[in-house]
Amino acid sequence: MSKKQPVEKINFDEYADVYVKVMEEDLKFFGEENSYFAEYKVKILKEMLDEKPVNLLEYGCGIGRNIRFFKTYFPDSNIEGCDISDKSLKIAREENPEIKFSLINDDFINSNVNKYDVIFISCVFHHIAP
Repeated sequence: MSKKQPVEKINFDEYADVYVKVMEEDLKFFGEENSYFAEYKVKILKEMLDEKPVNLLEYGCGIGRNIRFFKTYFPDSNIEGCDISDKSLKIAREENPEIKFSLINDDFINSNVNKYDVIFISCVFHHIAP
């Protein structure tokens, strides 16, 4: 029986300022404009949904790279983002001042049960210990 490898805890505040550069390097195979990856995920979500969501949450929004595409593809939805990184949320707020961003903690989770029609999660689960 194989032994489970521990998931390394990452301090995402340390990456907030360089996240765009890291993503540009990791996604350079998409071409110079790597926002294609962010837009494509949101586009797939729109195609999958039968109804337009009233309240949409991006769980693990980081610096908010997907948010502009949520605003484009879901213009009538109330869009919010949440993350565990204060520093990433600060950047997300600067880029999207009209969007509500929240820090993920027990209060956020407990006070938002059943609030959202759609919760979008991408590139998050591999950071969570099983």
